[in-house]
Amino acid sequence: MLKRLVAGLFEGGLAGVLVAVSLGWLHLSWGGPPVVYGAAATLGLLTALVAGRPIWSKAAKTEVAIKSVAGAFIAVVSMFGARKWLSDVTTDLSSIGAGAGRLGDLPRVVLPLIGMALAAVFEVDDAFGPGEGVRAIPGAGAGNQQTETPDAQGPEEQAAPRESSRLRRD
Repeated sequence: MLKRLVAGLFEGGLAGVLVAVSLGWLHLSWGGPPVVYGAAATLGLLTALVAGRPIWSKAAKTEVAIKSVAGAFIAVVSMFGARKWLSDVTTDLSSIGAGAGRLGDLPRVVLPLIGMALAAVFEVDDAFGPGEGVRAIPGAGAGNQQTETPDAQGPEEQAAPRESSRLRRD
């Protein structure tokens, strides 16, 4: 769990640095809202592709698509919150080339922080969800959370053979 969380923090921070550096490569100024919130949305999409269950994972395409939309929304809202309510927080990272000033005005600081927070959420969500090969037992109520692996058979399956096996014998 801790290993996955640390890996997620690294992935989110790296995605934030990648988006911040690409803003410089594209010669986009950080001042206007379309650039600020567009960069945040791009960060949310990129973080969702690699954090938690990544896009290249088997049977994760739908989950990643939903995560990407949610990640873009959460990143834009986080950027708005950082610029609106953390306007008094200042930092001086000019010694490493990240600039000095308010937190929301420094893309090389705020984007990696948002990416790390978002990746941590995705990693924790993926860590406590059902793993691959685990499915819920039919008929288990909300108070009785049971899971089984595909190899195990429930009481109904042990008592009566499956319909498909009966058809093969005939």
